[in-house]
Amino acid sequence: MNPALDFCRIPNWYPRFSPETFPMTFVWLSPEEIQALIRGENGTPAVKKVISRLEEAMADLPAQRFVSVDTAAPVDVPRFKSKRGAVHSAKSAW
Repeated sequence: MNPALDFCRIPNWYPRFSPETFPMTFVWLSPEEIQALIRGENGTPAVKKVISRLEEAMADLPAQRFVSVDTAAPVDVPRFKSKRGAVHSAKSAW
């Protein structure tokens, strides 16, 4: 990533601006889980662990949730447009 854009990474700006912005919960992924996400896996033990952690994290947030992976979000998929960006379940967040 371009170091000049490092400030755009959510883990970098959120701690400073959290009182002024929307509530957020972080779910950190292990290298194995990141690879599962890249490969588009579903139903594997690694994915099931992530979905379980997402369920816990999402329980503490309002009903209208948005999911991103650091500086990337799936805003170009039809599901994003049809739900106006809202994510309602951990499985759909994955």
